[in-house]
Amino acid sequence: MPAVVDAEEQEKGVPVQPFGNEVEGNTVLAYILGHLHFALSTTVSTALPIIVHDLNGADFVWVASAYALAATTLLSVTDGMSQVFGRQPCMLLSLALFTLGSALCGSAKTMNWLIAARTLQGAGGGSILAISAIVISDLVPLAEGAVYNGFIGISNVLVIGSSTAMVLALTWGGVQHLWSSAQILVPLVIGLLGLLLFLLYEAKVVKHPLVWRVTICMAVLQTQLTKWLLTEFVSSLPEGVSIVYSTIPIIPGLSKPLHTQVRAAFADSICILWQVSIGIGGIGALVSLFMKGLLLHKQVDKKWGIEENTSQEWADEEKSQVTALEIESTLSQ
Repeated sequence: MPAVVDAEEQEKGVPVQPFGNEVEGNTVLAYILGHLHFALSTTVSTALPIIVHDLNGADFVWVASAYALAATTLLSVTDGMSQVFGRQPCMLLSLALFTLGSALCGSAKTMNWLIAARTLQGAGGGSILAISAIVISDLVPLAEGAVYNGFIGISNVLVIGSSTAMVLALTWGGVQHLWSSAQILVPLVIGLLGLLLFLLYEAKVVKHPLVWRVTICMAVLQTQLTKWLLTEFVSSLPEGVSIVYSTIPIIPGLSKPLHTQVRAAFADSICILWQVSIGIGGIGALVSLFMKGLLLHKQVDKKWGIEENTSQEWADEEKSQVTALEIESTLSQ
């Protein structure tokens, strides 16, 4: 494995190995899987209303607060620990803590047990984030690090800014301001343009888009369920949580009339979902008929390969170095 080049050496001009060999690729893959592992912590927050109901706990606020406090605390000390003990041991320890905390969360019998497990989970999650950022800074030279992180954040700025502008316009329209007023039209136009730029950027620039293909189907299903379900029933569900995930666990316990209506709403929504999916797939298949075929490359680019000296080359190099040292010693005498 190639030696890690720290920030000071990069600033001094020490040559950095080009990014792209197999070891560094595997390291980035492990970093991505670690982030995916960390993302699983949100499942507890999603299921929190049902968990609180089953555990009969009133201290549900600490379930999220304990995680945030532990993660924030470990962020400040993880850098020093990784310098002393190394990146790999700290990453493995963070994953072990997070896995243990997740297992304890799943087996919690009381609210205090759940809070303690979330604290342990937060300690592992915060360390995973810090170690991942440190490892990426080791792999990517400082000259490219800002650009690398900047491209990652462009999509976030576009989608968050445009969505916020459109939500403000749709919320204020007809209530606080007239639909034809500048207070409504300006943010609405900005939001639409921002979403258009976001879609173009996601489709043309980035290799791994923020919005996956399944997001379209999820948005259609969510919208249709909001349309078909009773308003009183939807308002009783937890705020900020997907209607799909909130409704499915409680369907067996609903009364007979409401149970039948919810099942019918899901059936109608899934029918619309299939129609949209078939339409998108059909358009994609139709467009592919007009695509131009290109030949694949027949030569392999070897410029990223690791060059190794043969025994003869190594012997010649050692001999030349010894000869140079003898000449220097002779001149000094």
